[in-house]
Amino acid sequence: MSFLSPSSASECAGWRSSVMFHSQSFFLKGTTPNLPGILVDGKVQDQNRYKPICQLFKYKKKTEVKNIYRFATLYDTTNRIPVFSAYNFTGPPTDRRPNQRWMIEPQLEDKHYTRDMMVAGRRLRVEHQATNADYKERGFNRGRWSKIECKVREYLVKNCKEAEDQIKAYVVTGAVPSNNKLNKRVNIPDLLWTAYCCKNKLGQWVAGAYWGKNVKGETVNSNTLGELEKELTNFYKDFKVFPYYCPRKAIQSVEQDETGRNRERVLEGGAGQKRSGKGSRERSMKMARRTGDELKECDEEDGCDCDCDEKL
Repeated sequence: MSFLSPSSASECAGWRSSVMFHSQSFFLKGTTPNLPGILVDGKVQDQNRYKPICQLFKYKKKTEVKNIYRFATLYDTTNRIPVFSAYNFTGPPTDRRPNQRWMIEPQLEDKHYTRDMMVAGRRLRVEHQATNADYKERGFNRGRWSKIECKVREYLVKNCKEAEDQIKAYVVTGAVPSNNKLNKRVNIPDLLWTAYCCKNKLGQWVAGAYWGKNVKGETVNSNTLGELEKELTNFYKDFKVFPYYCPRKAIQSVEQDETGRNRERVLEGGAGQKRSGKGSRERSMKMARRTGDELKECDEEDGCDCDCDEKL
């Protein structure tokens, strides 16, 4: 991931805990994902294998040194990759990508490290953390995955706004392990996925997801939260990413049409997404393209421009 820059959290308790997540601010309603046999009601089932950690980022702004927590990660010590990382999206990044690509997670690598011993940089993004070292196939990360990320970022900025137009969305990104390893140590994930959930201006819950195989040329499509959870049942038993507040069957969005009146659309998930509501399907499609909330896959060959703030 590169565009979903997580917000800072003023505090992230639980450094001493190997059983429960205490960094509740990263989870919707304080509810962690539910994975039977791995994580149930926020409690790690196999405490020797899976480690809940809060990731601290230390950086210097002018003359002031700041410590901020950005991620809550469930780390698989056997496969040496995260099961998932949870964070808050509060808008697109405003500064440059950091030069330093890898960071050390002291809770896992060396017991003698202090808890804030990480490489400093101007910005921490999801792909710049050692515990999210999921080793994406290069073409997959920079091509289709990056472009669908861009589309989703636009969607979150337009739709996930609470009081006073503040952008906020809960995001969970995960990796499904494969049978392949890098240097006989680190698992190379088979599947990469991201899900999001938030409230729009009308107080409605909106949710969506996207995922793809970790191979070159893999198609990455946006879909519903329910379809993602269904896909993950191929690897886990009854995986629930978000609590029941988040809609499983549709991505809802509310935009204003050219007259300034609210116009609600529902995008049904699955192949050949359908639209319901007044007006012809053709008019709806044109409106969706103009507002940018249709989460259509961008292909390298079709010249799709996501109008991102940064180059893809």
